Amino acid sequence: MLNFQEILSLMFKIPKITLRQLVKYTVIIWIIKISLLLTIYGIGLIYLDTIGPLPEDKVIIIEKGSSSWQVSKQLGEAHVIKHDWFFWLLSNITLKARDFKAGEYEFKKKTSPKEVIRIISNGLIVIHKLVVPEGLTNKESISLIESQSALAGNIVDTYPEGYLMGNTYYYTYGDRRQMIADKMHSDAVKFIDSQWEKRDPKIPLKDKNEAVILASIIEKEAILPQEQSIIAGVFYNRLRKNMKLQADPTIIYAITLGQSKFDRKITKEDIRASSVYNTYHIVGLPPTPIANPSKGAIIAALHPASHQYLYFVTNGKRGHNFSSNLSQHNDHVSNYKKMVKNAPTNK
Repeated sequence: MLNFQEILSLMFKIPKITLRQLVKYTVIIWIIKISLLLTIYGIGLIYLDTIGPLPEDKVIIIEKGSSSWQVSKQLGEAHVIKHDWFFWLLSNITLKARDFKAGEYEFKKKTSPKEVIRIISNGLIVIHKLVVPEGLTNKESISLIESQSALAGNIVDTYPEGYLMGNTYYYTYGDRRQMIADKMHSDAVKFIDSQWEKRDPKIPLKDKNEAVILASIIEKEAILPQEQSIIAGVFYNRLRKNMKLQADPTIIYAITLGQSKFDRKITKEDIRASSVYNTYHIVGLPPTPIANPSKGAIIAALHPASHQYLYFVTNGKRGHNFSSNLSQHNDHVSNYKKMVKNAPTNK
């Protein structure tokens, strides 16, 4: 009766192997494997620390669901790395490939493969900064958000004029435009609510929306932050005397309604035009804000400076000259006109 090994030897012509020989062959195989791994590891260490081929800074977007091979191939095609197959092999041997994360990445020129692996496996994605200036209209603010190509989707919600907070906002590739707009709106509402509770009890406003309306006019009139509360005081003094506010920015809003740029001088016809926004035409406040006021303008509207000024006019140096009577005001206007007339012109 043949045993199992003898049957295999007859079928496959495999010579008999002693236990000693089997151990010997196994050791040899393991030596070869270990040598091969050490060789790959040694070459890999050199490869990982080599200077990358990227000639200049480059942004790469790794889509969700990309495999480690797809990522390696994409990086190779973009010339971020050399030898995509070796990069793939090493990132899998080191178990870093399983940590590769989707997103937008910026690689500096000559980034080493080791640094590339570190960036992708740690998800060090690009953080975008969006600066929304204070004092823009809703149309201008939303247009700015829509112009950001790294954002996704459309802004479908509408917001009342004056309730989008100008600020610096951060986002990453693929974030929703709606998310930024919602954040601007919630920031504005929270700040207005918090400041309304701390308002000067003597201000003659019916509700916080009137505060935002007045703040938006202050925002457009005051270039220097330190003048915001003074200008607020002027407007309150005029409101108490039932005088028209006569704020030029309201004339502009009456014409554009915040939907377009105003790139010309205000004319006499503009001043005389009938509109619920034109404070040369109406007594009191317009029906809505004319822009998105800054935090400083909101605080000024709720905490005006106490003084007797009723008028102000630009001094030609970003600030204003303030007057408590019309005679003083006319003198300031006359002096400003002389300064403009006598100013040197560039020919």
